[in-house]
This record gives sequence, C-alpha cells and structure tokens, in this order.
Amino acid sequence: MASNKRLRLLIPGLFWAAATKQLRDEGIRLKALQNVIAKAGNNLFQVADISATLFQLFTIEPGVKQELPLGAVTLYGLDLDPEEFCWALATPVYLLADRDRLILLKPDEQVVSQQDADQLTGLFNKYFEEDNLSLIAVSPTEWFIKVPYCPDLATFPIEAVVGHHIEDYLPTGPDAKKWRKFLNEIQMLFFQGELNQQKSITGEAVINSLWFSGFGTLPKVNTSLTSIYSDLPLVKGLAKLSGIDHYDQPKRLDDLVDTQGDVLVVISDLLDCELKSDFYGWKDALLRIDEVIEYLLRKKLSKHDIELYACDGTKYRLKNPIFRLRFWNR
Repeated sequence: MASNKRLRLLIPGLFWAAATKQLRDEGIRLKALQNVIAKAGNNLFQVADISATLFQLFTIEPGVKQELPLGAVTLYGLDLDPEEFCWALATPVYLLADRDRLILLKPDEQVVSQQDADQLTGLFNKYFEEDNLSLIAVSPTEWFIKVPYCPDLATFPIEAVVGHHIEDYLPTGPDAKKWRKFLNEIQMLFFQGELNQQKSITGEAVINSLWFSGFGTLPKVNTSLTSIYSDLPLVKGLAKLSGIDHYDQPKRLDDLVDTQGDVLVVISDLLDCELKSDFYGWKDALLRIDEVIEYLLRKKLSKHDIELYACDGTKYRLKNPIFRLRFWNR
C-alpha cells in the first residue's frame, strides 16, 4: 500500500556553482546528499528559482492576469494587509559600475539601518507623488512599492540578478519602457540625495537603486500541502492564503509537528549565503543539511515519500520503501 505521507524539502542555493567548485577543490564529500542525488529519480520541474518553485506547489485561482504576485503575498506574510492594491517587491540594492555596465549587489541588514531606509523611502515618495507611487520599508531590507494599477510587465526575482549585470534582467513587456525610466530616475534621485552624498564622503556602503519584482494583487490559492515550515515571509503568506499550518524553519527534522501529511520544509540558509557571496557560511550550512538528510533516511521520517527541490529546474524524488532498500544496501 502506497504511503500518503510526503516530505518536500525545498533547498535553494544547493548548487551554487562557484561554491560547489571550491568544495570539490577542498576534497569535501557530502555522503548523504551525493548518494541521494545519484540514486533518486530526477525530474525536470519547469521552473528554476525559489519563487516560481514555491508557486508551482500552489494553485492560483483564476483572476486578474499578472505575474507571480511576490510583493502582495510577501507583505501578507509580514502580517500587513495589501487590501486591493497592486504591490511589488522593491528591494534596495547597490549597483556597482563595471565599465559601461552595472552589477547588482544586495546589502544585508548590517549595512542598512531603518533610519536610512525611512529617509530614502521618504525621498522617493515625495518625488514620485504625482505618479501615485508609494514606497514603504517594513524593515531595513524589505521594501515594497504600491502602484495604482498592475503594470503589464515581466520581472526577474532578486536572487536571479544578484552578482550579475542588470542589462539582461531589466523588465520586459508593454509597460517596460516606463518602468525602466523610473529605475533611471531612482538612481539619480538616490545618488543626489543628502544621505548618499554623506555616505560617499565617508566611504560607507550606499543604496543607490531599487529592484522591482513580482507585481500583483493578493490572489486566492489552494494546495495539497498540509503544513509548511519556513522563515520566509513569502512562504508564510502562501500558507495563510491557503489556510494551512505554518511553522518556523526547524533546527532539526524531528522537531516537525506534522509528520502525517504532505509537509513542505523550506531551508533558505544556502541561498542567504549565496546572495552574500559567503562561501564558508554556505559550506557550514551545507554540512548541516547533509546531516539532516542522513537523519531523514535513517529515522522514522524515512517512511515518507521524499522530494527535494533544488530550485534550479530539477526535483529529486525518493520513493519509499523501494528507495530505502536500494540506498542502504548499495
């Protein structure tokens, strides 16, 4: 009889190319993960980033045509009400000049203070008041833009752009010209602002632009999942919208409350390190995840069907009990 228990592990940043190469150069072997990947069934999963992978696990009810509404859902996950407005993520970034191109870098909360965020959002709101654009900073690095209507755009999530030249990732679609113009204006506005002028003199890191992604209104969603474990506001928002239980990311998999249903655990540590170019933090997190996977296969949770989503377009499925037998008796 097939088990109706399923544990889905969503681990963005698992195959960070530069870090993976350095790991090989150091001769570090991940016993559990490498065996899982080698022996599990490997299926293409259509999408290749964390946001799109998450939304593939939910069904969005037909409504207004829009891209994935990352802004509205994330805001909802932070316990704020988007109401009927269109929102997008407006991530504060630093654009580094590289000859005639720009590389996008994402600062962390240690670099940006809430006071800085409030000052820059105030500057933005005064300048763009006639365009009916409104910016809020929920935290030093979690900013959102409210717009009077959802533009006809396709945008790229911030994790796809960090460390790359932005020219290949700018918004596309019928309204793209207008929003590219906004981005240019924002760069000039922030550059000329008193805050960044002072920081440039003292050599401090500055926020000189924003990255917009995920325009949309709050959708109606449903899912086969019975519970979700994650620290990400976007994931919490999806859980709230679908009416299922949400818990913080567990430190150990035996801390799971729901071990009987269709459970999703989002482990975001690796992606956080990749976005900061922190190899040693990434390596430490990966070694901990390898221990989690080994525990998973040896203990009671190994009775579940297990799916691992690397958020790179692949899904690894460990079908039990057949997998357990051929894995541990290899």
